[in-house]
Amino acid sequence: MLFIFWVLCGLFASVVAGNKGHNGCMWALGGFLLGPLALLATLGLGDRNAQRKQDDLLEETRRQNAWMRRKMYEAEEERRYYEEQRYRQRMRQLPPEEYYEEEYDEFEEEREEYQDYVDVEASNSRSDEEQDNDDSSNRESAGDDERRGDIDEK
Repeated sequence: MLFIFWVLCGLFASVVAGNKGHNGCMWALGGFLLGPLALLATLGLGDRNAQRKQDDLLEETRRQNAWMRRKMYEAEEERRYYEEQRYRQRMRQLPPEEYYEEEYDEFEEEREEYQDYVDVEASNSRSDEEQDNDDSSNRESAGDDERRGDIDEK
């Protein structure tokens, strides 16, 4: 009877260890040699199958998170690209014509005032000497024309 008890302890130790993901044959041998102590030891073993499932689940979660981060990064890059394209397109577009007409009208008024000012200043700043230079150059060019006329007649 004691022998059957030791064999049963070995078998139960093998089944429990096998269900927890450990080597059942080694625990069967330990159960045959140590009896109830091996059976108690197998009850205290960690569950490798559950640990593997948990590790696989964790790895799958990490893969999904990495995929989501990559997709979010790509979406952000795409958003930035299209935002930059819209900005560049807006910079290429001209404002409405009303905007130009208002600006142009103001510019024309300022330009006319400035031109009137410049014309008055220019006429006042001419000195008598410049006028004399202009008169003498006019006389010289008239004399040149007369000489050419004389040459043409000959």
